[in-house]
Amino acid sequence: MATAVLATCCASALLSGCSGGSVGSPEKETAGIVDETASYEDGLLPFGIEGVVSDAPVIEVADSAEETFLEDAWSFGGDYSDIGSFPLDGNTVFGSHSDDADDVASYAAALLKEDGVETLEQLPDDPLRYYEPQDGSGNADRVVWRSSLVGETAQMFADDWRLQVWDAERGEVRTLGTSQDIDGRTTFQAYGDVVPTMNEEDVYFSTAMQDGDAWRAVVVSCELSGSGCGIVAEGGYPAAVDGGVLFAKRAAEDGEPLGFSEVSLLAAGEETTLLSIVPDGSSWRVSGVWAHGDKCAVAFSSDESTAGSYIGVWDDSFATSVAWLHVEAPTVVASMNEEWLVWGSGSQTEHAEMYAFDLNEDRIALLGVAPGYSRPAIAQDSNAVLLPVYGGPSDPVRFEVGMLPSF
Repeated sequence: MATAVLATCCASALLSGCSGGSVGSPEKETAGIVDETASYEDGLLPFGIEGVVSDAPVIEVADSAEETFLEDAWSFGGDYSDIGSFPLDGNTVFGSHSDDADDVASYAAALLKEDGVETLEQLPDDPLRYYEPQDGSGNADRVVWRSSLVGETAQMFADDWRLQVWDAERGEVRTLGTSQDIDGRTTFQAYGDVVPTMNEEDVYFSTAMQDGDAWRAVVVSCELSGSGCGIVAEGGYPAAVDGGVLFAKRAAEDGEPLGFSEVSLLAAGEETTLLSIVPDGSSWRVSGVWAHGDKCAVAFSSDESTAGSYIGVWDDSFATSVAWLHVEAPTVVASMNEEWLVWGSGSQTEHAEMYAFDLNEDRIALLGVAPGYSRPAIAQDSNAVLLPVYGGPSDPVRFEVGMLPSF
């Protein structure tokens, strides 16, 4: 059956002149530099960070979460015909739809609504050129998503991707670029959960390129104007911000999970390192980057899966440490808007709880448990949330859409 990876919404404001931003061409003194975090020195974090203030207390999520139910909820799915990705608002979800769920090449990108479905694209006449819609981000005005080529021959680790954008005002879908545009051949799957993310000018994505007998992770940029795509940096986990992109860099050479040791900002053609894990050689890795409005979040995971993950939350200049969240899952998949950070453990079957963190009040909500489908997503412009609902190993996943309540 076709599956869609739930999306992470990553558009944000970070640069000078933007609301809440202060990092146009970041200088070290504006990033709140410290040698090591107070939390690390006090033994609350198992790793150190250079480059940013990081003295917020550590919150044990499992001990602090309050069970919460969505308001004005409705549901869809449960039969594989409609697969949700992320909500545009409380009434509409971007995802994919099929009239024949037994045909893997029959899914089209769609707006899934409480009162029906609106497909956004026509399926190709040649099934060997079929791209299955998957991850995306955006809002009611514009959505960008990736899809992967599905053929008769399975390609282990291969990733023939395509990036497309739907514009509500124009009412049309445009293709921005494909993996063939980048390398002239098949690329490889990027490590971790990567979704396309955009600002007003560009879409950012991550893939893996062959480099001799090895591969390297790269950040790809495609202009929304349709002017083309290109590699802009080495690294992964891009999170678009006004005028540029945050991303993880310096891939670890060994250890599992593979990850990165730094977070950088690329803006106006200049790359600036914002934070680094210390000491060098730490078993901890950057395993996710998200941003929206005046907040940013970075996930850290270890070679030791039993150590769980830490999510650090900062303001958009990384000058104020908002919170540290410790979860039991070894990696996390997150989604973010101006008020909430929501996350789960992705396709993992253990530690499959889904949570929401109030960015302004430090409150944590437990949203449910979905083994294998723990991927909540929140709308960019409202507190509408999409939750997978797990009914058992033999039942297709169902999706619930509703509003996070005010505490």
